[in-house]
Amino acid sequence: MVQQVITKSLIPQGLIDILARDHPDYRIDSVDTIEKNGQTTYRGELEKSWDEQLLITITSVHLK
Repeated sequence: MVQQVITKSLIPQGLIDILARDHPDYRIDSVDTIEKNGQTTYRGELEKSWDEQLLITITSVHLK
């Protein structure tokens, strides 16, 4: 298993589209990737305000 933080410029457009559609009032704070058994999972922290945050997890199969 390999985990790493990725820069916003490396976030796949499909993930950005899902987040914009499902959580339009939130901004992306950070995204980690976890690669295990050939599958990539994205774990993102979203913020709306200092006291409203979300932690989301999306596998790469949902980005196609």
